[in-house]
Amino acid sequence: YILGILIFIASFPFHQALLSVIGLLIILVVGVTDIWEKFCLRNLRYQRRFSEQRALFGERVTLSLSVENAKLLPLPWVEARDAIPRALSIVERQVNINVFGDSYYLDNMFSTRWYERVTRRYTVLCNARGVHKFGPTTLRSGDVFGFLTRDETLNNLQYLLVYPLIVPLTRFSLPARH
Repeated sequence: YILGILIFIASFPFHQALLSVIGLLIILVVGVTDIWEKFCLRNLRYQRRFSEQRALFGERVTLSLSVENAKLLPLPWVEARDAIPRALSIVERQVNINVFGDSYYLDNMFSTRWYERVTRRYTVLCNARGVHKFGPTTLRSGDVFGFLTRDETLNNLQYLLVYPLIVPLTRFSLPARH
């Protein structure tokens, strides 16, 4: 702001209209950047849903991730980083994955206009039994130019129960009395 104001004020003694325009543009760009950075994550809703809360071993469950921008300010970019259990795999789609311990991060980049909801669907292959924890989610967004960003971590833990594989006892060839 100070640089823009100084250039704008300096344009008057030198009678340079171009300097005043440059000063005003600097003030405008910095103002827009501040407004976007301050309000980018306000009224932004993130939701993770499963088609089923329980699944059998080997079944496929649809995972839906949606971002809703419930404000007048459009968001040119919103990055969502969702923690997903490493034991389960996402199929049928190229995804951006970063491994971290017993989880990996599913990275998504969204762009939303005002009052818009964007949804992405993934198919999760349930190939490990147990209770699997999804979350937390980190949302990141900022101004149009990428100068300032804001992060927010959502404690939106959800669980998916995968039952063990059921195998008929006749497959083991055990005598009937055992």
